[in-house]
Parts: sequence; C-alpha cells; structure tokens
Amino acid sequence: MKSCIPVIVETVIEVRIVPATNCYIIEVVYEKTLQPQIHSTYVAGIDLGIDRLVALSTNKPGVKPLLVNGKPLKSVNQLYNKRKAKYQSHLKGNRKTSRIY
Repeated sequence: MKSCIPVIVETVIEVRIVPATNCYIIEVVYEKTLQPQIHSTYVAGIDLGIDRLVALSTNKPGVKPLLVNGKPLKSVNQLYNKRKAKYQSHLKGNRKTSRIY
C-alpha cells in the first residue's frame, strides 16, 4: 500500500508510527516557518453556542452583525436522541447496539 500526501516542509523532526485498534497512525512532526502577520484595522468576533448557534460581529463599516438561531438544530438533535433511546430500550439486556461481535 503506497500513499502520498503532498505537503511541503523544510525540516522533518520526527516520524512516529502508532498502532491503533485496526490500523496504524503515522505522525509526522516538522518545523514550519511563520507566515507574515497581516496588519489590518478590521477585526471580527465569532461566538459559537447552542441556542444561538453563531453570533458574528465585525468593526468593518457596512457589515451587519449576524445571528444564527440554533434552536431548530437543537430540536432535531433532541428528536434523534429520543428515537435512539426508544430503539435501544427494545434491545435485550444493557446492550447499546444490535451489532454482534
């Protein structure tokens, strides 16, 4: 099995092969040069939450603050959890899945 991930690095410090449950994880540690800082007078703030999924604000003129309601997504997740619990209650014993190992 040959796999190539195109990454441009200058200096590789360490390569680790970590055995996992049914695969191997290859970790590559390398040095990366710092990108030049961009000096801008504009900044933006993003707040992630549950009831308000996203609140975005900026000091750039003409850009309105943005609020994204998270309650519909929260409701869908609640229904999913409710149905999952119902189906799991039909399984025998304390099993969480119908998969046979």
